[in-house]
Amino acid sequence: MRRTAAVLLAVTCLSPAACSGVSGEPRPALTWTDLPSPAPAQQVRACADALAASPHDGAPQCAGLSPADYLKVLQDVAEREEDALRSAGASVPPALP
Repeated sequence: MRRTAAVLLAVTCLSPAACSGVSGEPRPALTWTDLPSPAPAQQVRACADALAASPHDGAPQCAGLSPADYLKVLQDVAEREEDALRSAGASVPPALP
């Protein structure tokens, strides 16, 4: 009996309708204007250039970028480094037998 009463009390307190802090007003719907807009291409490029030049010093050009834009920057820097490794590997003469 006590266990049943405790479970009912817990379920009642945890349900959103029973909480005293929840108002009956519906929450406003999220609109497209509420979502962060993508950063300008120049800012993304400047951030990528700064990270490629000195990856350990931080880049103030990257301040304020959204996570999606920062991901684009990291992908761009990774592509640049892969291209540099490929071109460095192509310029190495083949090993001698």
